[in-house]
Order: sequence, then structure tokens, then C-alpha cells
Amino acid sequence: MYQLGDRFNKYGRIKLNITKDQLIVLIGNDYKESLLGRGTRIEIENAKFWISEDGKIYQIGVEGDFKGKYKGIIGIGSTLSDVKKLLVIMFKYMIHMKWKMKGESASN
Repeated sequence: MYQLGDRFNKYGRIKLNITKDQLIVLIGNDYKESLLGRGTRIEIENAKFWISEDGKIYQIGVEGDFKGKYKGIIGIGSTLSDVKKLLVIMFKYMIHMKWKMKGESASN
């Protein structure tokens, strides 16, 4: 059965509001589908996708060995320390870009 992992990280195409057909193109045909009161749920080995009556994903759940991470740092199992590290990196980058833009505008 297909596992959500590298494809989720690398392409980032699996997200809320994509259609069921788009999801199936990304995960392939090895999935289990359950009918719900208002829509369906698709399950693969380490993820579940809830699909509304209009055919779009409205909820994603992951479990087990899911390794998808935001910016390669934050994901399932991340700690507050991990989040702080990402914020520091982003803050330093923003300051760097601000100074770089000031330098460019001063030389013009």
C-alpha cells in the first residue's frame, strides 16, 4: 500500500481543497475508500483523507511513520524547540533581506 512521505514533501501537491481525482493521481490506486454520511474517506497506509460531497479534500490525517515536514523542519513529532529554531532562521533571513534591500536602494 502507498505511504505518504517523500511525494508529500517533494511536491507538496497533497493539500486541502484538491479534488478526489487529483488525490488519486498522486497516491495511485492502492487505497481503501469508505462511504461516510456526507462524503467519503480514502485511506492509505499512513494517512487518511476526508472528501466532502463536492469532491474536495477537507481534512487530512497522518499516522505511523509519516515523515512530511514543513520547510524540512516542522512536522509530526516536532518539539517546541524545533519550531523556535525555524522561527530564528526565518527572522535572521528577513533581517538579512531588509539590510540587503537597504544597501541596494542606497547605491541607486
